[in-house]
Amino acid sequence: MPSKPLQASPLSKSRVLRKKRTPATSTKKDVSYVASGTKSSQIVAFAGTDSDTVTTAEVTKEVTIQNVGNFPVVAMIGYQGYSDEDTQGQTIFLHTLLKPNEMISPSLRGIISTQGSNDDHTNGSFADRTLWNLDGEVLDWTAPNTALKVDAGDNVASGEANNTTDPVVFELDNGHEKYRVGDYLRIENEIVKVEGTYDDNPTSSTVADNHIVVSRGHFGSTTASHSSTPDVYFAIANEHYDFDRPLSGSSQLVQTDGLGRFKVSNFFGYGRDNSASAPFGLVAGTVAFRFYSSAYQEVMCGGTGADGGAAGANLPITASTDSKLTASTAYAFNITIDDSSATTVSFTTDTSNTNFGGTNGVISKIQAALDTASTTAGNGLFGYTCTVSIVDGKLRFTSNSHLLPHDGTNGSKILLADAGSGTNLFAGSSGIFPDIVMVNAPVAPALPDLNVYDLITYGKSVNMVGICYDDANGNLVGAASGTVNYETGAIDMVNAPKNASFEISVTYNSPFSGKLDANKSDANMIKSIHANTLSKNMTSQIEVKTYK
Repeated sequence: MPSKPLQASPLSKSRVLRKKRTPATSTKKDVSYVASGTKSSQIVAFAGTDSDTVTTAEVTKEVTIQNVGNFPVVAMIGYQGYSDEDTQGQTIFLHTLLKPNEMISPSLRGIISTQGSNDDHTNGSFADRTLWNLDGEVLDWTAPNTALKVDAGDNVASGEANNTTDPVVFELDNGHEKYRVGDYLRIENEIVKVEGTYDDNPTSSTVADNHIVVSRGHFGSTTASHSSTPDVYFAIANEHYDFDRPLSGSSQLVQTDGLGRFKVSNFFGYGRDNSASAPFGLVAGTVAFRFYSSAYQEVMCGGTGADGGAAGANLPITASTDSKLTASTAYAFNITIDDSSATTVSFTTDTSNTNFGGTNGVISKIQAALDTASTTAGNGLFGYTCTVSIVDGKLRFTSNSHLLPHDGTNGSKILLADAGSGTNLFAGSSGIFPDIVMVNAPVAPALPDLNVYDLITYGKSVNMVGICYDDANGNLVGAASGTVNYETGAIDMVNAPKNASFEISVTYNSPFSGKLDANKSDANMIKSIHANTLSKNMTSQIEVKTYK
């Protein structure tokens, strides 16, 4: 008599829901006993060619294996083995006994190292290090190259770009393997796009081995003849703009724009390899960005004048606090925002409301004056903005950028100073505003702390404030959203902090990295599923489904 179905557990209930989805492929086969010494029956291959006895499946995002027969089945799940971190070895199979109606969903990415002793590390062979992590290259928090380009390590073959042909096919001195269709490259000051390679050529051009075909003059660059053997670079400027457009100050940084967007066709040159057989790309679930905070400067009210009190006084303010400024009177101060020059800003108090808050309060008046200056062509603050607010009882001027700390040429800062003309707000005699020497020192942008500590246990955990990371399914989440391509490293980020610099962290060129592909030379996913029974006299049945 057939066995009864297994009772539903929380896990099996989720599997019931999953079964209601339409699979991309479904393969059901009878499984009979095959004696030891003979290969067990193959149910599905994720590489190879279809035949009468073998069904191949496209690369999938999920696979389920279920015993739909009346007797136990041994499912054999094949993964690519590696003889070292960069060299694949034989396929290694995991054997799992499935009872009738039992189902499993095996991991698609699975790497099994070659067998060896876990305890003997004396001879240095990879086989003796089976518990060592196959982590490839690990990049800890690092700022992208500020030159807006990363050396690809290649040169155009002599004279093959000495033309304005569009598109043009040229040879690379180290081969084509590290390039992908859609890559934007920089040759001198021209941006070109990879339209086809020797391995992947959707164009009508003939592309020989070690060659690529590119289109010309992208992102505001000019198609030009390049003599000799020019260097090839990966372009890493924000692809929402021309490659040389300043987004902040006098030059373009590797940064998000004023809408919090950043787009680039590669992961700053990481995850690329010239070897056709070496691991390639990024490891899913290891991509991370951390953004800088904003520069600011705070004013602790209290001055030396009649209304300010003693020098250095700290009078916590609220929206209803009276500034003690004179109504209908112009006041001025100097401010530097990011890359701006020191600029005098003047505002006139309301006829009756001299409180800090309110529609016509002091903060509203200062903010309006700053906003006008930032949108007035020719003004020293044109294009530079900040926000005025009350934070913890202090008046704070906060840059609206999240750039690197200012280095004298580019970056983010706030610096208040005495007015260049008019009635000086920071003379120590204007209401309760202090003398400029009593204003708190400016605070530079900073990256978030890597760790936070529990108040009771002092347990350490990752500080996720200001961090964007991938969910291992190609989605960016956290402090920004968007997508990342694990094969090319292409990033399309939105909803990030505006005008923000960042650092990156990623693991790349590992056996776990890149696209899911059982056919590529450095295969990193399940390769095939076989099955057998342990009963010599009984036949059972197994079903394999794949889902997109």
